[in-house]
Amino acid sequence: MEELIFVGTSSGKTDAIRFHSSLFFRTENYGLLIDAGDGIAKGLLNAGIDFDEIDGVVITHTHADHFAGLASLVTQMIIDGRKKSFQIFIFNDYQKQLLDFLNLAVLFPETFSFDLRIKGFEFGIENNIAGSLSFLARQNSHVVNKRKVETDFPFASASIFLNAGKHGVVYTSDVGNAKDLRLFDDLTYDIFISECEHIKPKDIANFSKTKKDVSFFITHYTDAEEIRRAFSHSSFKIAYDKLKINPNKI
Repeated sequence: MEELIFVGTSSGKTDAIRFHSSLFFRTENYGLLIDAGDGIAKGLLNAGIDFDEIDGVVITHTHADHFAGLASLVTQMIIDGRKKSFQIFIFNDYQKQLLDFLNLAVLFPETFSFDLRIKGFEFGIENNIAGSLSFLARQNSHVVNKRKVETDFPFASASIFLNAGKHGVVYTSDVGNAKDLRLFDDLTYDIFISECEHIKPKDIANFSKTKKDVSFFITHYTDAEEIRRAFSHSSFKIAYDKLKINPNKI
């Protein structure tokens, strides 16, 4: 992996300065985006990332701050006259809803100038993306039927382990509790990116004590000053929009 860029670092609450939480991984042969929330197209331009650099996107869950900007991103690709294929990785049971979502935005893949490939993933099964780049999604406890709605909607949300050759990266996305931090304890990784809106800083700090030689980054937070105070005496790095990381130099 050549570079990791924090496209956005805000929580679900819209921020006047920061975009919603999203990550871009630039490798030698593939550009992977994780999550495409409201405003993602502008967020990518703000981060200096050309739409054509993005070969695929993984959607961790379908809350608006992680998913709602996908139609706008596809629209920009159409306007730009994109030619190369584009992959969308989403939980297997959401594939039909995703297609309906695009159609509702008057986006019909069969009419595109490029090949749009919607690929469903299952929890616990590794998904090859390109070359040595792959990801493993495991279900966390963030998205559940909290209000006991009578529906057949498949409530699901994922944390992601990205295998990028020499580097292993964990992105919690949104979590439900501190136990979700340990979803990938059986795997080896050198970068851990944690949200900090639905979990307490002390829970992340306690978890980090069990991990050696791992670099921790904090993202998906609302109050930047509060987060700076919480982690002021730690080795954690607080991410900000447009932050670029070279994993080889950490």
